[in-house]
Amino acid sequence: MDNGKRRAMASCLLLLCVLHALVRSTQALSNVGIVYAIERDNMQKNIFALDFSVGVGMEQSTTLVANMTQAAAEDPDGFPMDCFGYENGVTRTGPLYEFSPNGLAYDGDSRLYFVAFDQYGMTTSRLCFYSIATDTFEFAANLGEPVVGAAFDSKTYQYVWIDQGEQQNMGGIMVLQFARLDRTTGQIMERETTTMFRNVTTNPNAPAAELPFTFRGGDMAIDCNGMLYGSSVGTGGGFKYFFTIDLNYDAGDLGETPEIVYAYRLIHADVPDDPSQVSTLTGFATADQLAFDMDGRLISQDSEQGVFSVVDIATGANGELGVEGEDYIRLYEMGMLRTFADLASSLSCEVPTPTPTPTPTSTSMPTPTPEYCCSPDDEGAVCKTASDMPEESSDNSDSDYETMRMITSMRSQSKHSRGRGRGHYCRCSSSSDSDEEVPCCPCTCPTPPPTAPVCGNVGSDGSAKGSGKRGGKRNDNRSGSKSKSGGRVVKRK
Repeated sequence: MDNGKRRAMASCLLLLCVLHALVRSTQALSNVGIVYAIERDNMQKNIFALDFSVGVGMEQSTTLVANMTQAAAEDPDGFPMDCFGYENGVTRTGPLYEFSPNGLAYDGDSRLYFVAFDQYGMTTSRLCFYSIATDTFEFAANLGEPVVGAAFDSKTYQYVWIDQGEQQNMGGIMVLQFARLDRTTGQIMERETTTMFRNVTTNPNAPAAELPFTFRGGDMAIDCNGMLYGSSVGTGGGFKYFFTIDLNYDAGDLGETPEIVYAYRLIHADVPDDPSQVSTLTGFATADQLAFDMDGRLISQDSEQGVFSVVDIATGANGELGVEGEDYIRLYEMGMLRTFADLASSLSCEVPTPTPTPTPTSTSMPTPTPEYCCSPDDEGAVCKTASDMPEESSDNSDSDYETMRMITSMRSQSKHSRGRGRGHYCRCSSSSDSDEEVPCCPCTCPTPPPTAPVCGNVGSDGSAKGSGKRGGKRNDNRSGSKSKSGGRVVKRK
């Protein structure tokens, strides 16, 4: 291949790389408008990613994330069938319940949590999740009463929902639930219930108290600052509200400190709907499904009419009463209106790396090696060198108890000498009232020596000598194999 062809090929490859980078960049930008949605249907249960990046006035993209019905058909023995909701919860056969699964919530990483419950019969909510990483469905736990609308706090890894409330003539109050999950297994580690709130709608200093509230259906979404935005359906005696609950990250982790009383604020209230009718549009995000996209916009959907619009979080107003294609959109498939039982945010809030708590480890103490006082020439002797001996005092005055020091065979080598090495020293003491020989310990051995050393052991041969007479003048001549002090010489026995 000539140089011209090589240059042409290199230019082509470079151009392809640039185009690839541009395409990847464009794709990344287009994903900021994604929210997740679970289909409302009694035959098919699918999870989709809805992309609103281009705005609500243009055609949206809808991408299939997971087909639950197909996954169950392909693996009937391995698929967790409790993750479906049925019209007949006793037999678990026949049509699927159109509003179940519900409570869809994204963990900010790789899991989409949701609950399944049945229309009649076994109405217990079953918490499940879909793993995007492994493309599998898993059952997590039973939660109890049906959960209709939930959110996820990715910072503390908790599934959050509000209980369906009693009507006001029965004393219905707001009940906020937290389920802390294991990041590895997805299973519940602990649960917490909160019933005390500060209603700061009109009084910023309101005291903590139970909050009269009848929550019905609706939904909720949590932003990265810990603010929960909620909506409640106005049918069945429910409050048709758009509201916030400040989960107060500054005061502690969400659901982690029970003494924290969360602040509730009503943003907008609509007149409740007639119990015999479905929810009506009002131009506000009351009674709507809610989810934040990656760009931080709050998206609402009226699940009856399939209307999607962007919410003004300060007022709760949305574009559902505006012009279709400009203020709101609806999604269609083959000419049929497509609606969804619930939405889930796609926010991926930064999660602080926890500081691991060090696990205390037991340190085994080594068994001390036995040591016996011995002479330098005994087998296995370890002797101290002269450099280990403390410096002599400059005070030469007499005392009641005179200390006699003897340094023999000084050879400055290493600090410790093993075996039959020299360079050792011995420090001995004698009473001022006795000439008795005093034992000393110039060296240590792992086994008892044949003969115990006494003051004056100096060498490695049997004739080593040293002095030990009480009251003699100190001799500072420290070289040689003998050290004289006075006239008496003590021989090693």
